[in-house]
Amino acid sequence: MSRPDSPRRLRRTLYTIVLVVVGGAVLAPVAVYLFGVNLIAPYAGEGGALGFLGSVYGDALQGRAAAWALLLSPAVFVLTWWAVFRLMRLGKTRASAAD
Repeated sequence: MSRPDSPRRLRRTLYTIVLVVVGGAVLAPVAVYLFGVNLIAPYAGEGGALGFLGSVYGDALQGRAAAWALLLSPAVFVLTWWAVFRLMRLGKTRASAAD
């Protein structure tokens, strides 16, 4: 069994974090656009889906908090969930070692 702080495990964890952040930053705006168009109304801006994505990423580049919240919310959710379960597993491991 590999040590928890092994370079291979650390590399895999970092790849996972990057994948979650990038994947969320790409998928979240697409999901918001699709849900908005199908549940509320057509996008009022120009350019349809690409216009919406350009608007979101442009706002993020300008430092607007709402755009950053949209882009990072999936990553925050997944990484929080991952950390909670990791801590729970660590607690179980320590409890069984104390017995």
